[in-house]
Amino acid sequence: MPKRIAGEIIEREVPSREGIVYITSRYVYKVFGGRTNPYDELGKYKAAEGRGVPVPSTAKFTAQLQDGSRTEDVGGLRSTKASGRFFQLSKPGGESILINEINRMTNRELIKVVIKGLQSAGEIGVTDPQGFVAINSNPPLTFIDLHYRGSPSPITFQAVINAAERRLEQLG
Repeated sequence: MPKRIAGEIIEREVPSREGIVYITSRYVYKVFGGRTNPYDELGKYKAAEGRGVPVPSTAKFTAQLQDGSRTEDVGGLRSTKASGRFFQLSKPGGESILINEINRMTNRELIKVVIKGLQSAGEIGVTDPQGFVAINSNPPLTFIDLHYRGSPSPITFQAVINAAERRLEQLG
């Protein structure tokens, strides 16, 4: 019997610093361990979104986690599953992945959306930036596992912003 959360089959489990992430075909469920308050985390997502950072649609959830005959109630954050190419700027090659994907973009308006999202992330000081870039989707950029300090850190994103601006110029 497959493991399920909120009735959905879990495709993948990913450990995180704060707990465990369960990925289904439609959603990503992050179940927090320890003293992390899901409402505080949700507040961070909503505040970042309000300041222009592209994040998936996120809500607090409580659901049943089923593993064989064992069932337990769990809670945390549920986000819409993002798609595209994964990047993590703090890992080797992460910046190149994002720049290479941007260089494949042909839609000027979507490149402008990427630039604005990167600038917004820099303005709120996103730390350990990671997410997905999908060059033909709107939005083309989505940040996940969001952490930020609230003060600007534009240098983190400057090389990628420069590459996106160059790509915009190349397209005329």
